Amino acid sequence: MGLVNRRWHVNLWNLIIFMAFIVSGIGGFILLSMLEYGVKAPFNHQLLYWHVEAGVDLMIITIFHFHYYKGSIYRVFGVR
Repeated sequence: MGLVNRRWHVNLWNLIIFMAFIVSGIGGFILLSMLEYGVKAPFNHQLLYWHVEAGVDLMIITIFHFHYYKGSIYRVFGVR
């Protein structure tokens, strides 16, 4: 296809994975801390929404990643 070079493609996916992880990971940590200390804030539902959305994004990215690198995954796990 050749629309973009491989380095740009890899950097774009790394950025997408990083952003989804930051939103999901930090959002989850904040939600957990607020739950532990009984803090109620008006943005809890919005934070929960984005935490779940980022988690779903990570799941979709993982499926694409496994499909794209399935040869490497087969070699790592010894599947032929």
